[in-house]
Amino acid sequence: EKQLKKGARVVCHDFEMSGWTPERVVRVEDQEGRQHTLFLYRR
Repeated sequence: EKQLKKGARVVCHDFEMSGWTPERVVRVEDQEGRQHTLFLYRR
């Protein structure tokens, strides 16, 4: 985390980063009908 430059973006697939608040949460469904959650963060 300390190595990330200010403004760096981080995307997590199906898990949240402890201690961070997501800027945006996006839920999507793949072609097979499975649900996925993307967590978008900015340092």
